[in-house]
Amino acid sequence: MSLELTIVSTERSIYKGQVSAVFAVGREGGFEIRPGHSHFLTCIETGHIYYDEVGKKQRQGLFVQGGLLEATPTSVIAVLDTAILTSEIDEEKEKEAILKATAALKHSGKINYSAALSELKESTTKLAILKELMQRRKH
Repeated sequence: MSLELTIVSTERSIYKGQVSAVFAVGREGGFEIRPGHSHFLTCIETGHIYYDEVGKKQRQGLFVQGGLLEATPTSVIAVLDTAILTSEIDEEKEKEAILKATAALKHSGKINYSAALSELKESTTKLAILKELMQRRKH
């Protein structure tokens, strides 16, 4: 038994296919959806969506910023504000962004703390997603 997963962002269609599980982060925390799940609708927070494609061993994932996710017993639809595939994440760029944001937060001059913290959260989340998928692929 499987789920039909559809993921779209405001910019493009990301994924459509059969999966055995979907993992995401909503306002109340992380959750997992499997075939036969009860119907629900939730807001997606900045974080990740992972999914296990039917017939493939490697878990797939993407970084997301906001959106809605609807689950039914046979399907999951995620409509996201921003979605970046893990293959599109530049690890070195994200590490540089973390260093820059950390340095800005340490400065006592006039900085936009909200913007610096947002950048820091985004980059650390992207790196965490890459690390999680790399560790899973080693096992």
